[in-house]
Amino acid sequence: MLERKFNRRDFLRLSAVSLGALAASQAVAGCSGSNMRFSRTPPAAAEGEAAAAAEGEGEAAAEVGQGEAVTAPAAHAAPAAVTGKFTSAQGLMFLLQGNQRFVSGQVQHPRRDAFRRADTLGGQTPFAVVLTCSDSRVAPEVIFDQGVGDIFVVRTAGNIAGEIALGSIEYAVEHLNAPLVLVLGHQKCGAVSATVDGGEAPGHIKNVVEHIAPAVERARGLQGDLLANAIDTNILETVHQLRTSAPILAEFVNARRLEVFGARYNLDTGSVTFL
Repeated sequence: MLERKFNRRDFLRLSAVSLGALAASQAVAGCSGSNMRFSRTPPAAAEGEAAAAAEGEGEAAAEVGQGEAVTAPAAHAAPAAVTGKFTSAQGLMFLLQGNQRFVSGQVQHPRRDAFRRADTLGGQTPFAVVLTCSDSRVAPEVIFDQGVGDIFVVRTAGNIAGEIALGSIEYAVEHLNAPLVLVLGHQKCGAVSATVDGGEAPGHIKNVVEHIAPAVERARGLQGDLLANAIDTNILETVHQLRTSAPILAEFVNARRLEVFGARYNLDTGSVTFL
């Protein structure tokens, strides 16, 4: 599957909303240590900050070094999705920065102390939903170096979106105002591998294989490694499924209140590659 490689100038263009909002409203306050807290930015204010950020985008981009590659998704909607607390661009930035810390071995283990537990006792306001595989090697809070209450995680074998998973994602988007959904597959996925290998799947495992099978068949027509292509195709088809899922997710996407992206976690490097 083709991947888009962006340099840091391109990423700043993608996340101008988040950078402008952070600078203007201090959306992230106290960024050191595990007590980092997020402050609420009303939708109207966020939209105003987005416009201000766009005006200063060229100046901000000029400060970034040239030739530094960052793997990031293409923005398919502008402005970025805005909800009551975070923008999708902010959520994306938090995930990218956290994964960079994880890969470099400079993890902060943020917001995992007694203060954070007390702070979230009254409710949760996650900045992103992560639909990922149940594989024990793929733990979103670890991969993205996030803490309690930061991301709403839904896990299924093969990161498939069945009825229960869809309902869980809809709850996070509609009720908790999460502006970003990330479908996170991973290298050497056992569920996809079993589907590629074929044969009789016992028990309820058959349901997982049947769900992934269409992606595997479509991947057979692609050049390159079948398993790798099938993993990426499965991710992208789930992204399409979520973006067009009626009545809730499609409505939020069309209203530009939600962004849905797909990515692959690389077991060998720890890095996340957006598709």
